[in-house]
Amino acid sequence: MHARVRHRRGTAQGEDLRLGHGRRQAHARFRHPSAHHVLPAHRARGTHGGAHRDREQGRTRYLRRYHGCHLSGSARDGRGAPWGTVRLRHRTSRRGGCRTQPARALRLRRRAVIVRCSTYETGQVDPHVNLAREECLLDAVEPGQAILYLWQNERTVVIGRNQNALDECDVVALEAEGGTLARRLSGGGAVYHDLGNLNFTFLVPTADWNLDLQTKVLTRALAALGIHAEKGGRNDLSIGGRKFSGHAYYHRSGKSYHHGTLMVHVDPERLSRYLTVSPLKLGPKGVSSVRSRVMNLVDAAPNLTIGDLKAALAEAFPTVLGARGEVLDGDPIAEEVLARTAERYRSRAWVLRDTRVFDITRQARFSWGTVRLDYSTGQGVICDAALYSDGLEADAIEAIPAALAGCTLDRVLVQERLGTIGVPEEMARDLAALLA
Repeated sequence: MHARVRHRRGTAQGEDLRLGHGRRQAHARFRHPSAHHVLPAHRARGTHGGAHRDREQGRTRYLRRYHGCHLSGSARDGRGAPWGTVRLRHRTSRRGGCRTQPARALRLRRRAVIVRCSTYETGQVDPHVNLAREECLLDAVEPGQAILYLWQNERTVVIGRNQNALDECDVVALEAEGGTLARRLSGGGAVYHDLGNLNFTFLVPTADWNLDLQTKVLTRALAALGIHAEKGGRNDLSIGGRKFSGHAYYHRSGKSYHHGTLMVHVDPERLSRYLTVSPLKLGPKGVSSVRSRVMNLVDAAPNLTIGDLKAALAEAFPTVLGARGEVLDGDPIAEEVLARTAERYRSRAWVLRDTRVFDITRQARFSWGTVRLDYSTGQGVICDAALYSDGLEADAIEAIPAALAGCTLDRVLVQERLGTIGVPEEMARDLAALLA
């Protein structure tokens, strides 16, 4: 097929569209999607695995080879229709003038486009079932579809995939008072959920991952309710510097999700009692407790209800993504699949994970997260290790302990070893310095 041309204002129908000379003009004209909207940050910058090919989303390198050319046919920008075939008539310069070479067909990579925005809401308040449904919805999302999953948990502390449960939560107090401890697939820090909190999850094919647009759905919905929210920290939404929403991300097998909390009227007493936040995390912010860092949305909009927020999100979702909206009725996940997945989330082996005791413990806070690194050594070599962190790069962090085993305690060697498994450069450098 031949892609149609998205004409600039003032360009006649069917007329050739001049790209101009130089790669900057060509790139700006075509508006290819950025790799940072397609992949998690450590993959967008890395070269391991298929990341290099993924970075070439839109194949801009082909366009940059054609300095001074005409485009016949058309192409819409990164948020429009899929790319197809375009024809380039390339002009080359000679000392005595220039000549035009015959038109050449150029096949551009097809890019998936969201055409369906499906909203799904559950009345289930069991955190293990809700987290299991989130994972099953990720597996079920189809090309061209985005799902907004709205859910709530009752009296629950949810910790990030690589966190130490006993460091992040007073498990004894939580369970004695009828609460539940749960662990999610994504990275990030511990959060408290009750029925005054609304959880959201955007689930999309990774080719359509767009963190800015997904966040815009939230801020657009809040603006419609008279609340002006700001992006802050690594992954927060806040009002006047006080956080009411924390976000985390997960990517697997060409599909991704972005989820988080929206604190409407969460019980601050229980939040403070159950969460045991590291002093390393509180100190740099100049606050003495987790309670002083956060706020409820009712503090900004006293009459706000969970129902109001759900309705505003359901309306903003298809509007911001520019797609057809629909509501998923009934449970789209097979009952036996959901039950099997929920059992995995409920198991103590998953919730508590590594409880081994090591000889040495090092803790630090870096720009990418707070870290506790436990390890044992023998004759200057790391024998075994465990790493706990609220960093968002969950896959990279999970792979680090196995990579450290058998490595000499040398800063350069540790950094090189971590680099070979795709750990982001800054993270590898910080951890090597922590061990040195």
